[in-house]
Amino acid sequence: MTRIALIFLAMFFVSTTSVFSADKKVDDKKKAEQSKKKKAPERKNNKKKAQKTWDWRKALPEIGGVYPAGGQRGTEVEIVLCGQRLRGVDKAVVSGGGVEILKAEYIRSVNPKFYRRVQYEFTCMLSKKYGVKEPKKPKEPKQKKPENEIEKTPDNVLLKNFDNMTRRYIELTADKIFTRVNRLQEAPSLRESVIIKLKIDKDAQPGVRELRLWSVGRGLSNPLRFYISDLPEVTEYRMAGPMEKLTTNVELPAILNGQVMPGEVDSFTFDAKKGKKLVFAVMARRIIPYLGDAVPGWFQPVISIYNKDGKELKFEDDFNCSPDPVMAFNVPATGKYELRIRDSIYRGRKDFVYRIMAGELPFVTSIYPLGAQDGTTSKVKLQGYNLKEKQIEVSIPENAYDMFRVEGAGTPAFNPVCLAVDSFPERNEKEDNNSNDDADAVKTGTVINGRINAAGDIDVFKIKAKKGEKLVFDVGARKYGSPLDACISLTNSDGKLLFNKDDADEPNIGLNTHKADPYTIYTVPEDGTYFLTVRDIQNHGGDAYSYRLRISNPRPDFRVYTGNSSLTIRRWQTIDEPFKVVRLDGFKGPVNIKDASKNPVFKVLNPKLAKETDKIKLQLINRSSGKTPPPFKVNFAGCAKIDGKMVTRKVVPCENMMQAFIYYHWVPFNDLTALKIMK
Repeated sequence: MTRIALIFLAMFFVSTTSVFSADKKVDDKKKAEQSKKKKAPERKNNKKKAQKTWDWRKALPEIGGVYPAGGQRGTEVEIVLCGQRLRGVDKAVVSGGGVEILKAEYIRSVNPKFYRRVQYEFTCMLSKKYGVKEPKKPKEPKQKKPENEIEKTPDNVLLKNFDNMTRRYIELTADKIFTRVNRLQEAPSLRESVIIKLKIDKDAQPGVRELRLWSVGRGLSNPLRFYISDLPEVTEYRMAGPMEKLTTNVELPAILNGQVMPGEVDSFTFDAKKGKKLVFAVMARRIIPYLGDAVPGWFQPVISIYNKDGKELKFEDDFNCSPDPVMAFNVPATGKYELRIRDSIYRGRKDFVYRIMAGELPFVTSIYPLGAQDGTTSKVKLQGYNLKEKQIEVSIPENAYDMFRVEGAGTPAFNPVCLAVDSFPERNEKEDNNSNDDADAVKTGTVINGRINAAGDIDVFKIKAKKGEKLVFDVGARKYGSPLDACISLTNSDGKLLFNKDDADEPNIGLNTHKADPYTIYTVPEDGTYFLTVRDIQNHGGDAYSYRLRISNPRPDFRVYTGNSSLTIRRWQTIDEPFKVVRLDGFKGPVNIKDASKNPVFKVLNPKLAKETDKIKLQLINRSSGKTPPPFKVNFAGCAKIDGKMVTRKVVPCENMMQAFIYYHWVPFNDLTALKIMK
């Protein structure tokens, strides 16, 4: 009896547990289905969010470096551009006219598994053409593959038709197959390459141009500066691998082009006669102003001259406040000399590119005064090397503002002479004005051109003002190329210090990273006579330490900049472009943006700029499909009402560049160029 009961109890327990487990499986299955239904819409939402946050600008081609960065008028030049997202790019455009693009070719990298074979084949070609020592044939594998499985050397554009290969192709080939780069250490912004062949017209205007890459599929790239000169252009002889130790002999005058790689010292040899005054002016930072992943944020070259015995005769680092050195070398004896250039701490990379103006050539080191009033004629004194004229007369057009470039003075591509322009009457300071007793009396509403003549020199100006009057004290020096680190202070007739101003808080626009020019708006506490003192805070001085001092009532004004100088827009697209308004002398009103081109192309959907930096929405006026035209120039303008009058200012195109991992600067360019894709 007991035994039968135990059997029934065991059967009941098994049946109930199986039922419970079955029910549990059903419940778990239902829960899983419900959770899937709940998660499904979340995945859709995430997908939508990803689509909204995708930045289409990150697919545009980007140029990181160009070598060489210039060419002579009336010649054909091959240049190499390095960057990222360049695959598929087959066109280029140069601003200013007079330059024809003959070819743009994307260069693929060599597959690493073919390195040894390609190195051997390429060195054999070099040995036949240039007499390089013939290489040893690489060992064949012990186990030979069947003929149908043998991997052939890739059909790369760098290995085609070696006999007709130009020097630029040979150099690039050698760099790609003999330089084994660690991908983790290589800068992605310089990884890809495009070779461009340019034809520069003999009548092309010398000076700075802007080079951009583009294609219908990829869009328009950022610009890089490219220079056109009148002098013969020489590029250094450099080739990785079996021909890396090459010397470059040059005949002066010439423009010397080079590219400094890690730990490299570039060398140029030349003949010179005794008594000649040779100028070596380096251009490096002006080609590529900022490097995002290098400290201090740019290539910092140093140059030195050696005689035939290897003795260093002269060394130069910076020029005034520019990291690009300028050297004046008085040749001590007739013979052969060597110019060397390197980075100050032996860094190097593909974007460490330079140009050197070398020879017995004119070079302007400073001017005085630094500016003039619009609509007037002014006499400007020049200082420098090998100058035929020490004074020139300049006529400033009416309604000019900010800067005016003087034609016929200086070298257009290396040191163009530019004058600051203002609408107030101008005059030069009256020396000696080193104390309150000898102070130079000035009227409100005047621009004074002055100079700190020597170390310890101060300039004192006497102003009469009324209680409650607002006065603007604005010094312009460093932003105009002067090495002066100005400081101003104001005292009353009793000698009481009212303020002391040093550096100004200015927006990061341009190449000036030290905001050394003081600026302030001061409310006068009582009627009386006041004394303003200008000095160099580092107690320096000299002929180059010039400045412009504006003493006036507030004059509200503004300037407008755009953060991209290249616009790519598809016919159906609405793009957001960053614009920056710099408000001057207390101006607080809104600024309206419009397409001021002769034939407007863009419709501005939200033209009012109320914030300092905001995004403007742009659409094409004509959105019908058709053939995509080449890139074209666009002119935007900012308009605002000031004191009842409508004021219009041209929008200055800029590129927002990073300096040394953290700082951002808006760097002005000449042209705002757009590409409208009509497909």
